[in-house]
Amino acid sequence: MKTKITTIILLGLLTGCVSTDEQAICNANTDWKTLGYETSQSGKSVRKFDKYQTQCGSNMPGDAKELFIAGYTNGLKEYCMYENGYKLGQEGLQTNEICPFEMRSAFEKGYKIGSKERKEKQLNAERQQRELDRANQRKLTEAMER
Repeated sequence: MKTKITTIILLGLLTGCVSTDEQAICNANTDWKTLGYETSQSGKSVRKFDKYQTQCGSNMPGDAKELFIAGYTNGLKEYCMYENGYKLGQEGLQTNEICPFEMRSAFEKGYKIGSKERKEKQLNAERQQRELDRANQRKLTEAMER
């Protein structure tokens, strides 16, 4: 019984946090340009704005969409660069294909090279581990034969 009550209280608190976050997006102090920038930098679609629009309804400022798209566009210019593609590939992160066609080739090239290097490092590490395991097994076998 005590566990059920604790669970209910925790769920209520977590729900309260989500509601507070949603309300924070909809307040008058929201920097829509920064929010757009951060959205693109996290690899999310520009359609994320639609969710904000639904959440905020009539509380959304009239220039919010324009500011969001301006920030999103600025962030996209950075996100879709070769260097970022390379970094995401090296980290083994998935691409979200948000880059427009005109910007996509450099990003994808970086991603492929970064991903290839990551796989090569993994294969080398696995090979080294197998060699170490074999050497240890040989030592163990030699020690047992003595």
